[in-house]
Amino acid sequence: MVADYKATDYPEAIPKVLTEASCRVFGHLCPVFFVAEPLTETKDLRSHSRTISRDVMLKVVRRDGQICQRCHEPVRDDQVEFDHVIPFSRGGRSTAENLRLVHRDCNRRKRDSLRDVLHPSPIQHFLRLKGRQR
Repeated sequence: MVADYKATDYPEAIPKVLTEASCRVFGHLCPVFFVAEPLTETKDLRSHSRTISRDVMLKVVRRDGQICQRCHEPVRDDQVEFDHVIPFSRGGRSTAENLRLVHRDCNRRKRDSLRDVLHPSPIQHFLRLKGRQR
């Protein structure tokens, strides 16, 4: 009811933590904040670690626009995974430049292959799909 309205219950500005967590495209809270638990991360991460920091995850999700970089389809929040372009097992680092957003299933199919490093073009992917339809 109008009588129950209290201006103090509604902030004049949105807190920075919510602004950073919300998706600029769809407006929901970004799944990155629920993937990276602060309890599992240390302040002194090793220089070469499989752990992906929350900041790096945010950069990758925003850069890739929540689109799988293997199949080029939208990624649901419960399917978000981060793929090392150069696999961790082959010396790839957990940096935004070496990570991309993928579906869980797409990530499982890739495993530690370097095939996408050699043929990363979405145009090649499109032409390959078009050739299958003939």
